[in-house]
Amino acid sequence: MDTDCNVLQDNIKLMRDLDKAIIQHFVWIDQTHKLLICSDEEAQSGYLEEDAHLRCEFGRWFYDSGRDKLNEYPALDKIEKLHKDLHLQARFLIETHNRGKGISSKDFSDFTDSSLSFKIELNNLQFSIVNQICSVDHLTGIWNRQSMIYRLNQEYERVVRTESGCVICMIDLDHFKEVNDRFGHLVGDMVLKRITEICKDQLRKYDSIYRYGGEEFLLCLPDTRLENASPLMERLRQTIADTDMGIEEQPDFRITASFGTTEMTKEKGPADAISEADHALLTAKAKGRNQVVLWQEEE
Repeated sequence: MDTDCNVLQDNIKLMRDLDKAIIQHFVWIDQTHKLLICSDEEAQSGYLEEDAHLRCEFGRWFYDSGRDKLNEYPALDKIEKLHKDLHLQARFLIETHNRGKGISSKDFSDFTDSSLSFKIELNNLQFSIVNQICSVDHLTGIWNRQSMIYRLNQEYERVVRTESGCVICMIDLDHFKEVNDRFGHLVGDMVLKRITEICKDQLRKYDSIYRYGGEEFLLCLPDTRLENASPLMERLRQTIADTDMGIEEQPDFRITASFGTTEMTKEKGPADAISEADHALLTAKAKGRNQVVLWQEEE
């Protein structure tokens, strides 16, 4: 799946590591300005190497682990280029200074402009990470409802473009209020996390799961037709029903779930698909719960 239960913690750690690396690089920029005023050959040594961009604090973090963790962000290549260009420009300025030649206002302006562009791109990157953190349900680590519509709209655009199938499924845990009433909300939270883990294990890497609200989840299965989704959802339903929730107060405690499933098509966008899946879910609950109902069964 495209997210996991550790995504929130991973992104928070990534944000902290990025902040530290950014601070170190602005220290480097400040030090560069000082070197252009004060001659310190020992301090200059790290600036004059061809691979200086790999040796600074930001570069060591970026190429050691940061780049892999940030691989999904579209501006990453631009940030990498700006960072390398900054070091090349700093090297040129210091070498010009060491030769006793005056640094032109244009060359210095190019360096300061690159520094500003680098800062702007890093700020945009930080905003993207913060936005992703805010898009994740803090309890389960899966996408929250606020991020759901945006991502479903993206998937709908792909459906329209490629005319491929995409199944939407609403899941509601049966009698979940009784879990909270009998064992408390901490146990209820544990059950929600366990259900999330089961869904992650059963679904494909490119499927996605959203915390729709309370004990309700929404699944999005790209490249899937409705007739092919039924056995997949039936297997997931059975797995949930067969799984011990691990409640200490009551060993071998199990819970069931009801499923309402439909297909998003070129003629039927996210809002309509969600409405149909929700209607099918209500039908599943009316029929006795713990079952999968397809929207087409009601037509």
